[in-house]
Amino acid sequence: MRIILGVTGSVAAFKALEIGRLFIKNGIKVVPVLTKNALNFVGKDSFESLFHEEVYYELFSPHICQKEPVHIKILKDVDAIVVAPCTANMIGKFANGVADDLLSTILLASKVQVFIAPAMHEDLWTSEIVEENVKKLKRKGVIFIGPEEGELSDLRIGKGRMSEPEKVFKEVFEFLKLREKFKNKKLLLVFGRTEEDIDSVRVITNKSSGKMGKALFDTALKMGFEISIIKGKTDFEFEFKRLKEVRTANEMFEKIKEEILNFKPDIFIMNAAVSDFIPSVKEESKIKREERERNISLKPNIDILKEISNYKDEKMVFVGFALEDKDIFENAKKKLYEKKLDMIVLNTPSSIGSDFTKIWILKKDGEIKEFPSISKKEASLKIFEEIFDAFKEIL
Repeated sequence: MRIILGVTGSVAAFKALEIGRLFIKNGIKVVPVLTKNALNFVGKDSFESLFHEEVYYELFSPHICQKEPVHIKILKDVDAIVVAPCTANMIGKFANGVADDLLSTILLASKVQVFIAPAMHEDLWTSEIVEENVKKLKRKGVIFIGPEEGELSDLRIGKGRMSEPEKVFKEVFEFLKLREKFKNKKLLLVFGRTEEDIDSVRVITNKSSGKMGKALFDTALKMGFEISIIKGKTDFEFEFKRLKEVRTANEMFEKIKEEILNFKPDIFIMNAAVSDFIPSVKEESKIKREERERNISLKPNIDILKEISNYKDEKMVFVGFALEDKDIFENAKKKLYEKKLDMIVLNTPSSIGSDFTKIWILKKDGEIKEFPSISKKEASLKIFEEIFDAFKEIL
């Protein structure tokens, strides 16, 4: 495995040497990329002697062959990027698409998981602009490690101190182990909302945006999964090489059944928001407006998860979602057992359309894990961590 270790201009830059050493000791190749400001705090010779790797710090260098752009060359076969320490300046560049040096250009061009260990004074960390930039990056799936409360550069106590090397290493290494385990595993992911026709123009649907499903997809891609997508309606455009788009619950069920039998996924995640009811009769033409009440008779829709459980192989892991606003744990547990799921993710209507969510993960052994308000990208990683933790013996 191989990571890029980005180092920015901070008094905490010396900690990057220890972070790199911990990765090397555990068999991870480390490519150091320093900003020019970082070189004011640490020397490149220290990194080269410890890591036995060339230190990169210039986007255009007379010492590097420009046959291939240096940032593209460095990004080849990289499993993750760690920026530690990361200044407010680099956070702002990354959040707002500025690529004016080598490290910021690498960050914008990367398709892998990025970890940031901030280091700055508390006045900077708590400033409104930095807080907005951090939120923006979290929505994009960047994982922040720290900062911590502690002694700062001016000897005052406050929040902004970079996390210790051992903590940074541990969090990134756990992700790398997860990626190694899931790499090339097959994932069938279903998300988006369904529609059921009332007449030729009107439908029954729901408010689901599809953002949680997209977050799961983005994280799975970074994990190295082989992915098949079945997608209902979403609030955004989505393209992927193995994608089947559906509209109704019956269409979704047929495509899931087809993929379960043919794609044979190791993990099946059902994040779709399926209409629970369908009109008893569909009008063939548009219902005209009339000055009187009109009743629409509804009947239960197909229960996709319950039906699809009949096609489950004993080595497949089935994960469902439950959106509840009343008796939430009782209803989630009922779905977990009735639909023969291995795990269920519980959330509430407050997450609909938002980039953030609060989730609970329920397992068949009765364990419930709660995750407070986090970005949907962060939640997606927690879900995969829990899948690995519970089913590592069969995956």
